[in-house]
Parts: sequence; C-alpha cells; structure tokens
Amino acid sequence: PLVSDAWADRMAAIHSINLDLLLAMIALHLLAIAVTSILGRENLVASMIHGHKKLGDASGAPVRKDSWIPAAGAAVAAAAATVGLILLGRFLA
Repeated sequence: PLVSDAWADRMAAIHSINLDLLLAMIALHLLAIAVTSILGRENLVASMIHGHKKLGDASGAPVRKDSWIPAAGAAVAAAAATVGLILLGRFLA
C-alpha cells in the first residue's frame, strides 16, 4: 500500500466531510437564489446567465448600491471557511 490504513481513514473522513459541506453550500445557495428572486420579484437566474440586471424600476425610484454588503458576506464566508478548516485539522490530528 502507498499509505497507511490510518492515513487512508483520515483522508476518507475528510473527503466525506467535504462532500457534505459542499452539498450543504449548494443547497443554501439555491435557497438564497429562490428567496431573493421571490422577495425581490426578479429573475436572478436569467441575470446570471446573460449578465444583465435591471436596476431600479420604471418610476425612477433610486437604486441602492450597497457594494459593501457582498464584500462583507464574502469576508464572513471566508472567515467561516478558515475556522472550519482549522477545526477540521484539529479534529483529524
């Protein structure tokens, strides 16, 4: 064998955990798209495909451009992923 049984068991555990985390993130992403599309009354899937999104409405209402919100979300997601990887490393050590 190329690796010990203990090492193979650890890698199998990491693989299984990663699969579960990936599936959970995909489900959460799809749920967020559905909720945002319904509450925002817009077709986000079409916007993702063709790259165009309507800003504002026909009445000329002002458009919010809070660009810090996606950046904050990305920062929180990166921090959560980092903490998760650190805890996973300690769990498997």
